[in-house]
Amino acid sequence: MNAFEKAKQLLGSYVGEWSLFGVDGNGQPVLVHKWTDNLEVITVEDLGDRVAVTAVDRLDFGNFQGMVTFREGYLKLPDGGCGQRFMEVGGQMIMQTEVAPGVMVYPVSLADAELKSMGLDASKQQCLQHLGVRVVDGDTEFVTRLTFIVGGDREPQSESGSASAPEKITVVPTLQGYHRRIKLSD
Repeated sequence: MNAFEKAKQLLGSYVGEWSLFGVDGNGQPVLVHKWTDNLEVITVEDLGDRVAVTAVDRLDFGNFQGMVTFREGYLKLPDGGCGQRFMEVGGQMIMQTEVAPGVMVYPVSLADAELKSMGLDASKQQCLQHLGVRVVDGDTEFVTRLTFIVGGDREPQSESGSASAPEKITVVPTLQGYHRRIKLSD
């Protein structure tokens, strides 16, 4: 299947439910926001090196609503074939690597404002890395984002230059949700 045909399969209407988690002082997840959304994947476009659909996502947090527009699709191989899946949101290109049929992983960068809403401060952590996992099962896509935190102050180093104690690494699920297709595109 070529990249255009594969991207065209993403067209349609979807619903979803999502939870964003922060991290408490003990490294445990704490619910920050829950919301539902209605996603319309409305157009498909050949962009030369990739084929993308445009999606409009209407978010409902209960006491307020929001909207996000993004692109998603596939890189196009030189013969027009289907390459790696990607997502473009907020000016960021997120490449997804398929590690098993229907299972993709991808690194995610978060803005300081989102980190703060989660109770994380990049200036106080030695390393924050986010890894998204997308599992496609028919018309439903399940998403989990794991946040890897190497935190706190470093232990003083010994004269040999090595740390006197291993660093603590905490792994916390900070986003969980799904999109389920409810209608194919006309």
